Amino acid sequence: MFYNEKEWPHNHNVYASTTTATTNFTFPVSSLGWHPGAVSGFVEGGLVDEAGGSVRLSCSPASEAACYRGVGRSVLSQLHLITCPVVILVGEQSAHLDRQGSSTIDHFRRIGALFPNCRVSLIKGTGHFHPQENPASVASEINDAVGHLQSRPDLPTSKL
Repeated sequence: MFYNEKEWPHNHNVYASTTTATTNFTFPVSSLGWHPGAVSGFVEGGLVDEAGGSVRLSCSPASEAACYRGVGRSVLSQLHLITCPVVILVGEQSAHLDRQGSSTIDHFRRIGALFPNCRVSLIKGTGHFHPQENPASVASEINDAVGHLQSRPDLPTSKL
């Protein structure tokens, strides 16, 4: 689904205080199983102080919606041009179905096959927001990927 800035779910971007913003983000994501530090990390890095003690999102809802407005099938035809190693992390419980009715993992395996050098990894027990739900597993996958790159003599170490 593609959103415009009026439909985007996060269209409230100014909060009376950091505490209000934290409360706003904690309630919906706690039901998603986010790691406790994920909300505080988001609030710390994603908010900008305003005059009078209020805070606003550093990315406006219009900008966020614009990021998704341009995503489409045209991007898929260009993935073969990305020659660096790619790792796609997929949450086991993510409920994504593509237009062909494929499961999430099958969908991302098809996407991964479009890259010349891609590995698709399943993060068990997580949904769409696996970095926030299980940061340790995501960090482990990233460390494995970097370790694999460092063991490749055909890649210059200055690019790692």
